[in-house]
Amino acid sequence: MSYWSEQDLRLEAYRIMSQGYLPVMSLTVRQFSVESGEFLQSVEVVLGDKKSHELQLAFAGVRDLRIADLRPGVKCRLEIIRIEAHQLEGLRYQVHNVEQDFTLSFYCREFNAIQTPP
Repeated sequence: MSYWSEQDLRLEAYRIMSQGYLPVMSLTVRQFSVESGEFLQSVEVVLGDKKSHELQLAFAGVRDLRIADLRPGVKCRLEIIRIEAHQLEGLRYQVHNVEQDFTLSFYCREFNAIQTPP
């Protein structure tokens, strides 16, 4: 019997949802401060088109955000990797686009993925 953590189950569910490259419909970056005065970021990405399903991704506790070459019609498939073993303070995942035409990469504490029908 194997032990699957909530993070493992979330990653497996995302991998099933993200089988192909989808157009970027929206990309939202939010910056906010907390009581300690620290600034945090969150990222929301919506992938899909009118003919296929829509994949909504939300990332919290984002650090080292890199975005480049975003243009209309660009396609994306995000790879999400657990990095807890790397002992980066408060970070659990590394996220990057595997398509080289568009740069989107960062580390994050949490993520959530929802797939909606066309």
